[in-house]
Amino acid sequence: MLYNSNNICIFYGNNSWSYTPLGKVDGLSAEELKAFFGEGDISVTYSLGDR
Repeated sequence: MLYNSNNICIFYGNNSWSYTPLGKVDGLSAEELKAFFGEGDISVTYSLGDR
């Protein structure tokens, strides 16, 4: 999600904040995403690859 024009956030679940969706993860439940990301900080790499 894009927040405040310059912050990218990854989260699962619902909230009342104003985000702009940039993409989504298909095939995983919120619990599976929670298990995948675990606890604490994570690093994410974005790239434009072959389509």
